Amino acid sequence: MTNLESVDPLRTAPIRPKLHWASLYDATGNALGYTTYNRLMKEHVSKNIEISENAEKALTVMSIGWKPVKGYYNYWFTMFEANNLPPFLSKDLDLADEIIVPCTHNQKVFSQYTKRKISVCPGGVDSEF
Repeated sequence: MTNLESVDPLRTAPIRPKLHWASLYDATGNALGYTTYNRLMKEHVSKNIEISENAEKALTVMSIGWKPVKGYYNYWFTMFEANNLPPFLSKDLDLADEIIVPCTHNQKVFSQYTKRKISVCPGGVDSEF
């Protein structure tokens, strides 16, 4: 049993936590990286977490222009490759309940612009890309 699972005392099967996958990415050009990241993250997360609209928490994997999903605790997975954030990105930080970034550099940069919790979740490698 993983630490993501819990056991119902009346059942023998583990209960998988639920997550609403709010990202709707299918793009090319500059968005190709986020599209690929989103697809692979969803594929791997769904091995341990049930992807369902019937969840209390939502995850959006997106760069800019994201909107939180009403009625959910909203995680925003994003990143930016600079030492400062432009206004069009920093204004969106407080829309999230929690921000997830792929590295401690992003955590340090983003924390200059918001008091929201910022967690680090390193990205994986697609060896078949």
